[in-house]
Amino acid sequence: MAASTPLWVPLVVAIVGVAGTLGATVFSQVWSRKLDEQRWQREREAENVRWGRERDERAAQWEREDRARWLADRRDGYAASLADYHALTKAIDRVYREVKRRNSRATDGELSELAEMEADWERSCNSLRLIAPKKVMEAIWGLHYVIEVQLEELEEGELKPKDILARAGDYITVYRAMQEDLGLSDGTYASR
Repeated sequence: MAASTPLWVPLVVAIVGVAGTLGATVFSQVWSRKLDEQRWQREREAENVRWGRERDERAAQWEREDRARWLADRRDGYAASLADYHALTKAIDRVYREVKRRNSRATDGELSELAEMEADWERSCNSLRLIAPKKVMEAIWGLHYVIEVQLEELEEGELKPKDILARAGDYITVYRAMQEDLGLSDGTYASR
């Protein structure tokens, strides 16, 4: 007699085979999706790190450019203020010599020229209020006070030589403050 296999065995084997195949397919798809999600997450994190680094580099570059622009603005403002100051002091010294030579008071024309030059210097100093540090502005206004006194003395009669020396000392204070603000405090000029 031949042994026959019951019918349910091949059916169970077929069902288990199909279920195994379907299970393996579902498992491989779930596993593949999980691996893809992990890979995408790593790529997103790497992209976020890269964008963050680029953003930080751009911010640092903008900060360097802003600092350079402010430095250039302060340097230009200081140069303009010093140029106006030098023109004014040369005019004061010229008027002083003329007053001394004539042995008289300064004329209205000379005083109005000095007042106009002083106004030019004040305008250049006022533009520095926005960009210069307090130490520089305090030194400038100290020097401005000395100039005011000298102009008043010229109006009243004569500029005293000691006031010219006081002006030189205040000028060096201003110059040192400007050099320090610009990062040039190596004493190239103001250390005398």
